Amino acid sequence: LHHLQLKRLAATAQIYLLTVFLHQFRHQLYGFRVAFHRLVVKADGYDLAYITIECYDQYDSFVPTASNQLYIDIEGAGELMGVDNGNPAGTESLKGSKIKLHNGKALIIVRTLKDIPGSISVDVRCDGVDDTEIILTSK
Repeated sequence: LHHLQLKRLAATAQIYLLTVFLHQFRHQLYGFRVAFHRLVVKADGYDLAYITIECYDQYDSFVPTASNQLYIDIEGAGELMGVDNGNPAGTESLKGSKIKLHNGKALIIVRTLKDIPGSISVDVRCDGVDDTEIILTSK
């Protein structure tokens, strides 16, 4: 290829990449996807349930740039053990009931109460997004 053709091809590729980049990151946070390793936990006061929160946009695509504040409420036969977002430079408390998403993700850790079986309701709230409720069972 001629030198000018290579320059034109490189410029076209750069414009295409910039267009794709802008398209990917202009989407609004629409909802949460929840993943958990199990729904039933032991009522021994030591058992933990790990709940992963990922956010997605109106096109059902993962939003890696989301950094929204999450608020977590727990009711029933469990308690909030901790939260995390995987941010190595983060200064937020890992024991609080709120955490900012980092790279579109967060982790919630729930501990059962000793000898108190029943349901555990985990409510996740975020401004501009419908609340998400996860129900665990402690036996």
